[in-house]
Amino acid sequence: MGLQLLFVLALVAGSQAGPIQDIVISDKCAAQCTVSSKFNYKPGTTYEFTYETDVRTAIQGASEDHAGVHMVSRVFLDFVSKCEMVMRLSDVKLTEHDPTTSSMKPVTSTDIALLESNPLTVSFQDGKIEDLCLASMESDKTLNIKRGILSMIQNNMDDITSAQTVKESDIAGNCETQYTSEDKGWSSKLIKKSKNLLGCTGRQNANTAIQGVPYSSDSKVQSMPLLKSSQECEQEIAKDSGRLKVATCHERHTFVPFSRQESGATTHTTQTLTFVKESKSRTKSATVQTRATLQFQQSSTTSISGIQDLENQLMTICSQTANGVTMETPKLFTSVVLTMRSLTATDMGALYKRIKNQSVCPENNARVLKFFLDAVPMTGTSEGIQFMTQLITTSVVTGVEADMWMTTLAFIQNPNLEMLNIVKDLLRMDTLQERAMLSVSALVHSVCRTNQNCENFLEVKKIISLLENKIATSCKIEGDMRTSLLAIRAIGNAGFGTSAIATLEKCFRRPENPIEIRISAVEAFRRIPCSADKRALFEVLMNTEEDSEIRIAAYKTIMECASDDSIKQIKKVLAKEPVNQVGSYIWSHLSNLMETSDPHKQTIRSILEDETLKAEFDMDKRKYSRNYEGSIFLEKINTGATVDSDIIWSSKSFIPRSGMFNLTVDLFGNAVNLFEIGGRIEGLEYFLESYFGPNGYFSETNVKAASTETAVDTIKADKMKIDRIDKRLGVSMDDLRGSLYLRVFGNELRYMNFNGLDSLMSQNNINFLDVLMKLANENDYEYSHSTILMDSTIVIPTSSGFPLSLTVNGTATVDLKASGKVDIMKLASSPRSLDIHGLIKPSAAIAISTVMGVEALSTRVGVKMLSTLHTRTSIQGSISLSEGSILRAQFDMPEDKMDVISINSEFYTIHRDAERAQKMVTDNRQRLISCSGSKLAQITGLEICSELEYPNASLTDAAPYFPFTGPVSAAVTLFKRDLKMTGYKLEAKNLHTDSENTIRFEFSTPNSKIDRSIGVDLSLNKEKGTVDASLQSPWKKGFFKGSVINSLSEKTISGKMNWDKSLLFDISGSLKSESTANGILYTPAVSINVAKLTSVSVKGSVEYAPWKLLNTSLSVTGLTTSPISIKSAFSNKQGMIVAQASLTTGPKRTYSLESSLQKTISKQKVVFKPQLSIRSPTNELIAFGGQYDNVFGKMTQLNLVLDKVFIKPVALKSKFETKSFKRGRALNVLTLEFESEPASLRIKSKVDNRNWKTIAADADVTYVIKGIARDNIKLTSKMINLSTNTLTKARLAMSMESKKYQDFSFKLLSNINHNKRTSAFDTTVSYGNIKDANKQINLEAQLDRKIKTWTDASVSLNGKLEIGTGIRMVAKLDHAHEPKSLDSALLLKYNKESIDSTLKIKDASSANLNIFGSWDLNVLGKKINFLHMTNETSPSQFTSSTNMKVGKSVNRIDANWIRPSDSTFKITSEVELSMLSMASPVKLGAEYKLGPEQYILGGTAEQGKEKYSAMLSSQVDPGKSVQGSLDVGYPDRHIVGNYEVSVKNGRYSSRSDLRWNADVDDSQRLSIKASGQVQGLNDFDGSVNIQLPSRTVDLNVNQTFASNSTSRIQKSGQQTLCICKFRRNAHRGSMVGGRNTR
Repeated sequence: MGLQLLFVLALVAGSQAGPIQDIVISDKCAAQCTVSSKFNYKPGTTYEFTYETDVRTAIQGASEDHAGVHMVSRVFLDFVSKCEMVMRLSDVKLTEHDPTTSSMKPVTSTDIALLESNPLTVSFQDGKIEDLCLASMESDKTLNIKRGILSMIQNNMDDITSAQTVKESDIAGNCETQYTSEDKGWSSKLIKKSKNLLGCTGRQNANTAIQGVPYSSDSKVQSMPLLKSSQECEQEIAKDSGRLKVATCHERHTFVPFSRQESGATTHTTQTLTFVKESKSRTKSATVQTRATLQFQQSSTTSISGIQDLENQLMTICSQTANGVTMETPKLFTSVVLTMRSLTATDMGALYKRIKNQSVCPENNARVLKFFLDAVPMTGTSEGIQFMTQLITTSVVTGVEADMWMTTLAFIQNPNLEMLNIVKDLLRMDTLQERAMLSVSALVHSVCRTNQNCENFLEVKKIISLLENKIATSCKIEGDMRTSLLAIRAIGNAGFGTSAIATLEKCFRRPENPIEIRISAVEAFRRIPCSADKRALFEVLMNTEEDSEIRIAAYKTIMECASDDSIKQIKKVLAKEPVNQVGSYIWSHLSNLMETSDPHKQTIRSILEDETLKAEFDMDKRKYSRNYEGSIFLEKINTGATVDSDIIWSSKSFIPRSGMFNLTVDLFGNAVNLFEIGGRIEGLEYFLESYFGPNGYFSETNVKAASTETAVDTIKADKMKIDRIDKRLGVSMDDLRGSLYLRVFGNELRYMNFNGLDSLMSQNNINFLDVLMKLANENDYEYSHSTILMDSTIVIPTSSGFPLSLTVNGTATVDLKASGKVDIMKLASSPRSLDIHGLIKPSAAIAISTVMGVEALSTRVGVKMLSTLHTRTSIQGSISLSEGSILRAQFDMPEDKMDVISINSEFYTIHRDAERAQKMVTDNRQRLISCSGSKLAQITGLEICSELEYPNASLTDAAPYFPFTGPVSAAVTLFKRDLKMTGYKLEAKNLHTDSENTIRFEFSTPNSKIDRSIGVDLSLNKEKGTVDASLQSPWKKGFFKGSVINSLSEKTISGKMNWDKSLLFDISGSLKSESTANGILYTPAVSINVAKLTSVSVKGSVEYAPWKLLNTSLSVTGLTTSPISIKSAFSNKQGMIVAQASLTTGPKRTYSLESSLQKTISKQKVVFKPQLSIRSPTNELIAFGGQYDNVFGKMTQLNLVLDKVFIKPVALKSKFETKSFKRGRALNVLTLEFESEPASLRIKSKVDNRNWKTIAADADVTYVIKGIARDNIKLTSKMINLSTNTLTKARLAMSMESKKYQDFSFKLLSNINHNKRTSAFDTTVSYGNIKDANKQINLEAQLDRKIKTWTDASVSLNGKLEIGTGIRMVAKLDHAHEPKSLDSALLLKYNKESIDSTLKIKDASSANLNIFGSWDLNVLGKKINFLHMTNETSPSQFTSSTNMKVGKSVNRIDANWIRPSDSTFKITSEVELSMLSMASPVKLGAEYKLGPEQYILGGTAEQGKEKYSAMLSSQVDPGKSVQGSLDVGYPDRHIVGNYEVSVKNGRYSSRSDLRWNADVDDSQRLSIKASGQVQGLNDFDGSVNIQLPSRTVDLNVNQTFASNSTSRIQKSGQQTLCICKFRRNAHRGSMVGGRNTR
């Protein structure tokens, strides 16, 4: 009969008196305890598991080796209570892969002892890990390992028997997790869970100088998709005990770039947790000191290095860079930086002194010192910042280098408050404060981004106070404003300067302050928290008398913290705005916000969605201020970009006053403001007018006269014009003033302002005369600089708890050695002279290291790719100019071999601190070498060679993509092949006299093995008009002698050339020019006569007038048997543009093109008539013509004809007419005709819009495709808008009719009604034969609603769908609910079948609980009725009645229960289920009482004469006795058990009795009686009596122990089992014993 099931049902039914809630616990690790019980872990029990995890990293498919770690441990889970357990680890062993032996070797680490010594208390909510509770501080490094184990145990399923998807938080982050469930044999349930790790949030930690602002997105891509990650876990659950048997996890991370399927840089993690046994536990929860979550927490790791390590690294640099930068230099510099990060400022200072005193590397001291100093700002540590500040404040580092050092403060990756204490000293120095303000304030903001309540920190307050004190008293600016201006901008840069708001308000409220000060003070609010009081900004915005630039700046700052209220206020301002500049900007900015895709602005966009903006401020972009924005955001891949810019005009200027350009990219949950550049300028309009105005230097009159004006005249006129403009405008060029700023990642890094041209030119503070004088002396110059280009790390958790990091480090080193002098001081004197000579040896190297590695406690494993680029060249030479006309130059390559460029890539596996090189793919390795060859070496003495070596793995399917296939090397090298050659010598002479000009050029390679001398001479005799030229070289010789005519109207040259004594040329060329009535006529002519060969001549003419005329004619003879003639003509006359061209290659061989465009333009219309004709010698190839008419606002017409291309002409005609009527009616008519040989198309359509109340449209389309298809399609539609202020109502009719394809014809009728209480629509669609009822679809729906509040509402929904005559579906829903009642009815009908449901719930409770509910369900004629009622008859006493009628069967469950206290509960119920064919009702009862001195737990089940019962009780008399009883009864048997334990006068006694057939045979029992007394460990006795149905056993034990010991064990009072005697030997300290058994 399944009475056990009925018993459970009765208890469940009885519990419906109130909702089931989790039990709240306030003082434990588990803040609450869930009542669910998917799992059945017993309190007071320890569950032992073995744990094993393995992590392997390799470049799959390429590397021959791998790096890995393996950890094993015993895991103990001590369940203190149902919802609280303590996890302990023991026997932890960590091993790592030894590549030399291909075996695992042990790893020693102090962290292992910490891992074992700190038990972890866990809030375990039936599978869900809620909290981790720490009794003492524990490092995240060890805690993450425990998190990985707990993540394997966690199961968040509601029901472990069915699949589901849940949001789960564990070591991987917050992830959407898919659970599936299946049986594994008879005894186990197998749970599989998988995650989309790319969609997890809170997973990726980035250590990078790039600063971003987080945003939220629903994208499935929440982290940078550099890794393709997958995680699959399985849990095997025992069905009988509901406990974990085995858990396994497999996780794989593959670096996506250059990977192919499963190949590439990959980290594979496996975990196994296996159940061993369970035992009793006495573990108790420790006191909770700290709570933590299951999510991975990144722990900082710092390497421990000493000053000696750093000195050794610098000595290595010393030896390797003696002759310049080598390929290893960037790697060495990176090591120096990493070592310095673990040193103190004192250590750095001590080593600096040793280097400065040349105790370190005296032979290359300057370069090593520069390497050391370059590394200081790269450290990014508090100690490094302290040492850097010391060097700057003591003026060891000054100028540009100090500026660069301070700029790095804005890019420190993990800043802290200690750094702020250090750098504030920079603000106290008068010589540094202006350059330090922006950098220090950027550091403040970086610190505050990761610290809440940052404004309350003393370090921040001190810096803000220092900046505030640098502003003029009461912000009354007089005289130089630069310090005050930079301090204001620095406060804005820092943000979190609420304490400075009063000062900022004074700055922008003072109208006498410079506008630059006022605008900067307003903009300083850009980073101040939105909670600050910013009412003063609204006052500025609403003050229409204020300058428009300041008002716009106030508006922009307000919108940084936009809210509903602020938007409403701004709309009010815009509605009444009298200033067009302000109104135009606000309108454009709000319009852009309404369409933006920027994820950060979506909240503002949602506020503006229902707003409408008047277009009155949509003004001319060329004259009014505007905001421009372009944004795109791809939610699927969680990336986007926003370009934002401003152009701010002023009513005082005809050019913009200020502008800004901002670029922001959105990447995977972080918005990165790449840069923002902006500035403002005043007085530029006067500057432009002085040059381009009517009185300016570049006025139209002056430009025409420029050709006849001398230099002296120009200078005089220029000065007079500028003075005249200054006098007329009342200004001077010193009124030109402005500013520029640059922001990176939102931090302002540079700000420059100027006042006048002199101020602008002196910004760099460089004296060029001093520079030139220094260069004129002999100098040795050395420059070296090293920097870390990138240093970024992305850390993600692995399932084992070990962090997986992707690290990219880029380092660059540049070195330059130069000696010599540059004397150009006499270059401007007469005669001019120049002397430059010297040696230059530049070298540079860049190294980029990419590491994928895992940190496992004290060891580190991974794979590494190192790419390096290196160049080292040198050149020496001299350039001199003497007597103003003789130029000599000599260059040489001092080394026989120069590495122009070399590129290498190498691969390593990392094993702790050791790196093992990898050969990778070795099959089919390619090596290519190519050189320029002997020909170039013979000509130049040099040879260039290139070399490339790479693995070709294109045919290896298992290999990754290049460059992960293996090491690559490429190089370009320059060799000096003529070793005796001492360089290249060039000499040029240019001698001018009144009668002759002589030019000589000579090139040679002194001391070379091969003669390479080349000489060129050119002589021009001005008096005779003759020219002589010669070329001499080892290979060819040439001479030219001729005459020259050079006049304004004619340029002519003619003469004879002798080339290598084998070819004789007669050459003549001329160009004549003359003015004609139409323009200028040019006549060119060229003639070339070669002895014994055909002569070639070219003659022609060009007539040109700008934009009016261009006629050309060209004739070529001598190349072909017939002359070649090319002609073209272009004319642009009023109303007609004509272009013609022709090519004639012989008689009757003429190709021509003729085109024209006639245009007629008037106020009412415009007409264009184009024509085109292309002809060949035999026929016309293309003929095209047509006409375009546009009657403005009324009609547009187009007629085009294309002929000669196809058999018949192709014609296109179209006409679009617009007619306007009274009362807002507009009629648009379109006709289009297309005619051709294969096809034709005719369209006629019209749209009749009657003031948007009625819109009717129709179209008639006819198409013909000859021999294929022909059809006529008619489209009609009509929409009638019947809406009022309170009603939205519309009707729509649409139809399409096809003569050929009638099945595609359709007709649609639709009505829509909507108001506050009712929404309804109906649609009828007829298709094919619209009169056929089987081809009709009707859809109707109506929603009636009455919603007072969300707790008092009613809704009625009616819907109907009819498809043809065979399908009819009806749906009806009526729902109403009030605070104490719910009434819901649903009806679904499909043709004649129906399903209806009615649900009613009513709460009639007053002082006592009284709830009634009913549910009626009718499914296809089968009725189910469910009725339930729960009443509280008196306090803590309840009755419940549940009746269910299924068809004719009646079923009921009645229950009564009482709960007078939390420890006492009693229930009785009666169950009658006729649907189970029960002969009679079942009566069920249960009670429990839990108290400190008594507990009772029992229940009964009774049906007819059959009765089942069970009762367990106990009674405790503290300090005296404990009694207990068990009573179990069922029809065939009655079992009774009793036990008692008592103590009296130090003697303990107990008795227990079990009768397993008490009602039938009292002899079927087991009785045990025992008593005993213990005087101490030396003296005790006791007896035991056991009665069985067949026998009785007595056992007595007596033990005495003094100098001699006797033990006696006697059975049944007769037989002595054992007498054992011992005596003590006092001398020897031994014991002698005897044994007697009878």
